[in-house]
Amino acid sequence: MIKHKTENEMRRMRDRALLKYYCRASQDARKSGKLTNRREIVNDIVMNSHPFFYLSFNYAYNVLTSLNKRGEQGSENTWSTLRGKQWQELMQHTKHQMEKHGLRMSEALARVLAVERASRFFITTDYAYKLIAELLNEKSNEDLRCCA
Repeated sequence: MIKHKTENEMRRMRDRALLKYYCRASQDARKSGKLTNRREIVNDIVMNSHPFFYLSFNYAYNVLTSLNKRGEQGSENTWSTLRGKQWQELMQHTKHQMEKHGLRMSEALARVLAVERASRFFITTDYAYKLIAELLNEKSNEDLRCCA
């Protein structure tokens, strides 16, 4: 029996990936001798990293199905938020897989969630900055403190 990940598990995976990107970027900045402040590093990670889509299949399928029924219409705010942009990008990847391989939406979405990368982290720089600070302070991340 397949155990599906919950949204909380997916969020924790995203947070760990964000922290790993941060550790790598801060170590690279120190090695290169660049004096870059933490906020610049975090902003660069949020905008330019290519993480997986950290969404559970069930949640993503339900949202995409709902958006598909509404079409591109919806309210003007639907696509203007970071969350909206994430769903729009996920929908584009899914439609591309459907057309390219002749898959049903569920099959295409499963493929996208398994192998495709997002264009960025769909969180604000401020949120990412606070999140990284919290993660670095957690006892379970002591092995990653070297990147602070």
